[in-house]
Amino acid sequence: IPAGTLDPATTGYGYLEFSRSSSNVSGENGFGVSGFSGRQSITLDFTFATNGGNDGGLGDAAAEAGLTGDDALPNATPFGDGIDNLLKFAFNMNLSGYDNGKLAPGGNSGLPAFSLKSEEGISTFELEFVRRVGSSLTYSAQRSDSLGDFVEMQGAVTITAIPGGEFERVTVSEPCDPAIIPRCFGRVLVTAP
Repeated sequence: IPAGTLDPATTGYGYLEFSRSSSNVSGENGFGVSGFSGRQSITLDFTFATNGGNDGGLGDAAAEAGLTGDDALPNATPFGDGIDNLLKFAFNMNLSGYDNGKLAPGGNSGLPAFSLKSEEGISTFELEFVRRVGSSLTYSAQRSDSLGDFVEMQGAVTITAIPGGEFERVTVSEPCDPAIIPRCFGRVLVTAP
């Protein structure tokens, strides 16, 4: 059943039919008796229920942005900017147009920003991003010294409220000595329920 053709949280009824032709004279590897040639079928009846649409609110936001059909799916990139709808929704970006901007220092919208900071001779890798308050989306701040094997960041977390109460800014800082770890990559993994 194509996605989007059924209303969320509904129940329906359907059937599947499997058929197989058998012309094997011995009846082996086919349905029926030896020497029978023809079509046999099995029908399976079932009921089904659709998911109630718990996407953290993305579906409603996509509709408000004028997105429909495949363009409204979480992994769709309808404006060719390389940023899918789920990430735009999670990071308070523009769902109704081209938007691939990075979060500015102290900003309230954009892709996560990463930096290496040094204070009093101590270097830290700092990741800053915005996240939805009270959402069922999961945000996971991760880092790696290569582009593989990302691990959860364990550093100090600072949360700053953003006016309006729908989003908050999250900053995660971990010690990172460039003499020991010459490269550091970060990401924020966002998942919907």
